[in-house]
Amino acid sequence: MNIVKRGMISTRKNFGKAFIFFMLVFLLGSIVAGAIIANRTVNRMEEHLRQNIPAVVSTVVDEEAITELYSEWEFAWGKHFHLLEPITREMIHEISALPYVCHANYAIGALLFSHFMEYIPDATQLNEDIDFGEEGFEFDGARFSSQFLLSGVSIPNILQFETGIFELAQGRMLTEEELRQENYNFPTPILVPTVVAQLNDLSVGSALTLYDWLFMLPEDAVIPEGGFTGLDIMDDALWGHPYNQRGLVSYEFEVVGVFDIHLMTPQYFDSFAMQRVVYNTFFTPNWKTERVRRALVESDEEWQRVFNQSVSNVEEFGVGASWILADILDLEAFREAANQILPEFWTIGDFSQVFNPLHEAMPQLTQIANQALLFATGASLLVLSLLITLYLRDRRHELGIYLALGEKKFKIMLQLLIEVIAVAFAGLTLAIFAGNVIASNVTQALLIEELTQRWQSGPPPQLAINPDTGITQELPVLPSELEFAGLVRELTPDELMEFFDVSLNASAIFIFYFVGLVTILLATVVPIIYVLELNPKDILLQGKIG
Repeated sequence: MNIVKRGMISTRKNFGKAFIFFMLVFLLGSIVAGAIIANRTVNRMEEHLRQNIPAVVSTVVDEEAITELYSEWEFAWGKHFHLLEPITREMIHEISALPYVCHANYAIGALLFSHFMEYIPDATQLNEDIDFGEEGFEFDGARFSSQFLLSGVSIPNILQFETGIFELAQGRMLTEEELRQENYNFPTPILVPTVVAQLNDLSVGSALTLYDWLFMLPEDAVIPEGGFTGLDIMDDALWGHPYNQRGLVSYEFEVVGVFDIHLMTPQYFDSFAMQRVVYNTFFTPNWKTERVRRALVESDEEWQRVFNQSVSNVEEFGVGASWILADILDLEAFREAANQILPEFWTIGDFSQVFNPLHEAMPQLTQIANQALLFATGASLLVLSLLITLYLRDRRHELGIYLALGEKKFKIMLQLLIEVIAVAFAGLTLAIFAGNVIASNVTQALLIEELTQRWQSGPPPQLAINPDTGITQELPVLPSELEFAGLVRELTPDELMEFFDVSLNASAIFIFYFVGLVTILLATVVPIIYVLELNPKDILLQGKIG
């Protein structure tokens, strides 16, 4: 009789003990399987996120390089601005030509005023009062209190729409001809958010006028050589000077498209500030926003010349760029290549903030899964070793007969391993399905709780020492440039859980069977060696078989 058949007969003969062994393997294996699947599920969520969310990148200030020169406090309050060189269009075009880029857009931004109402996101969930303050100006009895951001467009496939955060609801997108052909004789085409359109009864075809408030020197003004001197920028004499006048400049637009924005209710003040910008952003060709900015820069330069002032011009940093990469795995290579082109203290920012809630929740979940895996593996080794030892000791007379009849120890060991592994394999097979259910329910509950808690609490405060007072204070933490551009957003727990997947795959099954069978083998080898070290003559003299 071969050892396989002999092992099957022995298993049926000792069915009760084999069943107990089967149940222990099943229970302990379920915990091991659940821990392995839970670990891989969280990692798979991140992988699915990266596969389904566009790999959006943008030019950002290199905070690490800046904070080597300035403290966190000085950086937070903009003490570094004088270090920044403007990014040119030539640089943007050179980066856009890199082989990693799938979509590219450079945008010239401008702020304009209007008597229309701007949209204010719902702030009911915020725990703090928000003071909007007095913005804008009055002219001829009219109040221009709303500010709208004009975002220039260089390609018809606007990146915000490619990411799925913005979606065209009415009308059309801007055409290639409209983006390339400057036309100052007719209203410029513009895309407006649905919420702003509803507030102001705008629709496709509506006329829209936006304004800027620029320095205008009187026609009969007489300016001394070198401008007016002795005027301090803080003096009332400067601001009350008869030549220090501003006037209204209007820009005409025609609404060609209305779009929806898919953002959730802001959960904390900084996300509210970001959403207020995003919801009041219009899209129009770059040549229009460039004209707006040029007029503002020329106005500021004229004012400085007339009043002999020298102040920094924040408008010179109005050109930004964003790209979608063909493959997120190319991110580091793209960043390295782009950094060779960008000016010092600029770098490439990515969309990693989307993964922050998941990244923050992963360590705790991974720790729980690892502890469960170590516990189950250790318990399996201990319990199964003891159980198999007792099981084999009860069969020592049978083993003694085999040895007395001249059976080789190797074959006896192989028979015992076949018996153990056959029962263990059946237990592990059922355990992997039970572990999948455990991982699905437990991991999902823990992950939802952890993500919801982090979502509701908002980002942790950043603290720094105020060099003026020596007191540790909370720094303003603003959303990233990508979020302010409407290119990426923080995902809610429900949205993150859409990527939750505990389906079994070949990799998880292989790892589970490998861990389970190795554990069973380790628990089996020592008892088998112990029993086979016994002298067959002594075993037979201890009593009868059975």
